[in-house]
Amino acid sequence: MKTSLPALPDDPPNHLGSLRLRHFRLVERLVSEGTMHKAARAMNITQPAASLMLRELESAIGVSLFERSRRGMTATTAGMTLLDRARAILGEARFIVEQSRSNDSDSRLLCVGALPRVMLDLMPAVAERVRLEWPQLRLRFVEGVAAQLLEALRLGEVDCVVARLTHDRVAANASEFHQHKLYDEGMCLVAGAHSPWARRRRLHLADLMTADWILPPAQTEAREVFTNTFLQEGLAPPVPRIESLAVITNMNLVQHLPYMTIAPTAAAHDWQRLGRLKVLPVRLNRALSPIAFICRHSNRDTDSIRRLGTIVTECAARRRPARTQT
Repeated sequence: MKTSLPALPDDPPNHLGSLRLRHFRLVERLVSEGTMHKAARAMNITQPAASLMLRELESAIGVSLFERSRRGMTATTAGMTLLDRARAILGEARFIVEQSRSNDSDSRLLCVGALPRVMLDLMPAVAERVRLEWPQLRLRFVEGVAAQLLEALRLGEVDCVVARLTHDRVAANASEFHQHKLYDEGMCLVAGAHSPWARRRRLHLADLMTADWILPPAQTEAREVFTNTFLQEGLAPPVPRIESLAVITNMNLVQHLPYMTIAPTAAAHDWQRLGRLKVLPVRLNRALSPIAFICRHSNRDTDSIRRLGTIVTECAARRRPARTQT
């Protein structure tokens, strides 16, 4: 049995012309529901009709997509490969529908994925600019870590992303993603303004080993920077008492509790000026990847993505430059 999909030429053969979006929706339903009966019911069609659709799809593709057994339907390797592409196709279809639904060419709904720290300072400026200059646009924000956001972008669940795109992700997604660098951003360590740590003029990493920490999850780049800073000094990284992806929440907790956290440099200095936090005199020894505006190559030339990309880029250029650590 073949386990991978054949490469398709630029001009698909005629037998692929019979495929419809419902064929790809069926693949998605079969994987999620596990049986033909449940998948057909979820699609509001009869089971014989669903079986016919699967035969049409497998005939057009030329490989078996599911293994049938008394326990249900199990996707083959080819089926799982097709599932990824099916989700991307369905996501593009949703994007087209949203773009075409209104008679007003300026009316749009764009789903924007963003890192929590981007939601802290950049996206409020973007939202205000959109409100003033493009009031017909509706924005839907989705927060998450970069890996989650880029996967959502790949599957068409969001239209664009403002996140970090590291070199390995660039290489892995170069054929699908277009990226535009917005700015560099540093991170620093902070404590509450009235914390005993805030009164110390000199601090060493070893001094912070016993502190109570609030840190982002392990899969985030900020956590990697924190961890590597200790490792490169031959120290075991502290285990956080609290893990949280919410930057504002973490900074607010540190303001009121005897904890420390890692925070975006620009935001941390803003809060320090307000007397809420203290940026600690400890230098992190690796810079974060730059923040970028990322979209799919397939939608980068649409009017709405280009216009929003311009707004995001201009708002990013007006951000207060990140200060170096003290």
